[in-house]
Amino acid sequence: MAIYGRLRGTAGGADDPTDVVESVLESAPLCMDCVVVKTGLPPNDVVVALKVLLRTHAVDGNVGMCDSCGRPGALETSRPRAAD
Repeated sequence: MAIYGRLRGTAGGADDPTDVVESVLESAPLCMDCVVVKTGLPPNDVVVALKVLLRTHAVDGNVGMCDSCGRPGALETSRPRAAD
């Protein structure tokens, strides 16, 4: 344990919610509810991660139907997906 126990860890680790959400959205367009289910993250963490990803243009919003549940309003990464 660190000497300064009150210091917070730096962002960007392997368990960073933003990285987890982005990696899930790389596979298919998903709505926010399906992102919550697939990541297992608390809904508030997903909302914050999506706001960051949308602000930085790493994710595009409202791109069509969710591949998991079929509802409109899916999100996907701005980078092209790998060919199947």
